[in-house]
Amino acid sequence: MHKESRNIIAVALIGGAFSFFFRWLQNTAIFDPETGLAQRNSAISWLLILLCIAVALVQLVLTNRARGDVSAQASENLFYTEHKLLHYLYVLLAGLTALAGLLFFIGALRSEQGARDVLRIILAILALGMGASLLCLVCKKTMDSAARCLCCAVPVLFNCFWLIVCYKDNAVDPVIWRFCMQILAIVAAILAWYYIAGFAFGSPKKKHTIFACQIAAYLSILVLSDSFRRSEKLLLLAPGLLLLLVATRLAESSEPASAQETDAPQAEADESLPVEIFEETPDAPSDPE
Repeated sequence: MHKESRNIIAVALIGGAFSFFFRWLQNTAIFDPETGLAQRNSAISWLLILLCIAVALVQLVLTNRARGDVSAQASENLFYTEHKLLHYLYVLLAGLTALAGLLFFIGALRSEQGARDVLRIILAILALGMGASLLCLVCKKTMDSAARCLCCAVPVLFNCFWLIVCYKDNAVDPVIWRFCMQILAIVAAILAWYYIAGFAFGSPKKKHTIFACQIAAYLSILVLSDSFRRSEKLLLLAPGLLLLLVATRLAESSEPASAQETDAPQAEADESLPVEIFEETPDAPSDPE
């Protein structure tokens, strides 16, 4: 693993751990036990905001260090690798996503009936689809173009629908600090999967994808201290770590051919062209009259 990849993983994990701690402090300190309202201008809240900005800036610097374009192999399937340990890790994270989708689906079926529960059942079905899509992506080296596009589009659809359901559940809560980090984590996941889908649909953006994947992984660790369902936390954490591994792979991808290599065929073609040399010949003598 290259130095850039180690830095990307370290910043996301260490920054996420520190942010998790500050978020936990915030959840236990700034909310009034009687009214439930958050304290204004809390020092812990400002420290959490500054830490999030600092981590995002460091990840932006790491993203700008990535040069060149992705290789043809990486463009074909970003989630498959020949490295055995990484392949098993990919399968494990995809399996955890599928398990979280199954637990979320069971919880939605056991809840009371109502319009709100119908939305959660639809969301749970999409979560199962996302888990199945990720398992297909990590287990198959080559896929049909249509199947690859479908598998990359399902996570985008799931997170978009999840954003709607999450906002609907928390819209009546006047305390924004209670749910804003979960909203930000879902939005970051939408952007990351959107740029991932761009590789399957033929419009890859390398640096945008690396940065969005890092932010999604970082926020998925931060929100683990929030009070919402464990299956939902796993639906953020497992795909987030998978996106982080994809970001490291893109950072290590090969650069395009250099200018000398691209100019070499033209130089060989120029050398192969025949060169005609014209010599001056003396005028023929004229015939005597």
